[in-house]
Amino acid sequence: MNQQVPVTAPPDDEAAAVSFFAQLLCSMFVRNEQRFYHVDNPYAPLSKRDMEQAFLNIVSSMSARALDPSKEFKLTNSVFRKVIDIAVERKHTDRTRSIPVWGKTMACHPGNRNRVIWLDTGVVELNTWKEPAYRSVQPATQEGVLQPFKDYFSWVFPRPQERMMVLNWLSWCLQYESKKPTWALLLYSRQKGTGKSTFCEIARKLFGEENTATQNNVDKLASRFNATPLINKLIVSEEFSLRPDSSQSNAIKTYITDPVVLSERKGKEAERLPLKSVFLFTTNHLPTWIEEGERRYYIVDTDHDGHAAGPKSKEFNNVIKRVKEALSNPATLSAFYRHLMHAGFLNSFDPYSLNTEVHGTEIMKRNHPVGTACRISA
Repeated sequence: MNQQVPVTAPPDDEAAAVSFFAQLLCSMFVRNEQRFYHVDNPYAPLSKRDMEQAFLNIVSSMSARALDPSKEFKLTNSVFRKVIDIAVERKHTDRTRSIPVWGKTMACHPGNRNRVIWLDTGVVELNTWKEPAYRSVQPATQEGVLQPFKDYFSWVFPRPQERMMVLNWLSWCLQYESKKPTWALLLYSRQKGTGKSTFCEIARKLFGEENTATQNNVDKLASRFNATPLINKLIVSEEFSLRPDSSQSNAIKTYITDPVVLSERKGKEAERLPLKSVFLFTTNHLPTWIEEGERRYYIVDTDHDGHAAGPKSKEFNNVIKRVKEALSNPATLSAFYRHLMHAGFLNSFDPYSLNTEVHGTEIMKRNHPVGTACRISA
């Protein structure tokens, strides 16, 4: 091995450097059947030689301080050989210094910063959830920092009760990120340009783009090979529409309510997948397909005079512009996230039971008669 990573100062103790780089390597890669996979790209198998070169490339692009703020290690040829020996070649029980065996499963474990989850079978599962970068940013504190979001929610959800329900749903899903509600949010408007897509963008930013699957329709989500979208925390489907009592409709109901589902990947047997996803749908078509007595969708009519062809479209466009600017600023996004993380809830809010007698919107009552709530256990 001729390549040497240029990091500033030599270690005081080579053994400490070996231990440090071995742990770093083992946090980045997993292995299965003599192939290696980067935890952020599990679909690209690497040979041992390619994995070694990839690791060298990664380390060479990282500053010493980025590697470890308290130490400045140099990855010499001698250190690297010992790192590969202990992390790849030897058989031992030190999990932090041996590249773990991957069982070829992936699942979303929100709130868990570990990229690999050890299973009782002695292999690991890849954690698809990543903490969004903005959450480590100091929140903006200037006066009016949240005003763009307040203006937006007042426009898109003009009825206070509905606005509180939407904010409660969003806040609860963030505060209890490792759990899932058993009803979904469905935003409807007859007109286009009412801010539904902007709400989806707000949710994507809050949960993290890397933790979101966006589907233009439900075909892939309800298909046989559906594991890819279901390993995300947030699932967004715009132009959402289903046929009553269809296989797709029944599949979506299962995903919304069940904590574990059978999921399949191409070339693999179906597996039990823990489901932590929350679902957000939008449509411009009146959801008459929703069956009578259905309690899995909280439907909100977002029509207002600021829609694309409305008399107040220019005013509303300015609101949208300010929201997008706020979302592009990590400090502002962090402030909004902190606000939602400390928000309280309506006494009648229940993430596991949608009581339409209390919270039924006008459009929900139009679709089916008001009934009692259907409670679904977490």
